[in-house]
Amino acid sequence: MLSESVRNVMEPHRLLVAAPDTTVSAAVKLMASKKVGAVMVLDGTRLVGIFTERDLVVRVVAHDRDLHTTRLAEVMTKSPVTVDPGETFGYALLLMHENG
Repeated sequence: MLSESVRNVMEPHRLLVAAPDTTVSAAVKLMASKKVGAVMVLDGTRLVGIFTERDLVVRVVAHDRDLHTTRLAEVMTKSPVTVDPGETFGYALLLMHENG
């Protein structure tokens, strides 16, 4: 699996997307319904961030922010590091580890 391309590993899985003005509550409900731990935040067609379970804990819950009024743009990880879909899955995992 590590030598397979990111495209081949991710192709069967549909990525969740949301706009930056989406509330944390709405994003978390979407993530729970699809049983995934992250949502890609798109401004139009441009990736501007990613909101993960870790962001929920560290940036929302730990700071007592309101899930219903806080927008993803306020608490997402901005400008995530990305890889070309042709890169190996192992390389993508290495970048994830190096970049937190």
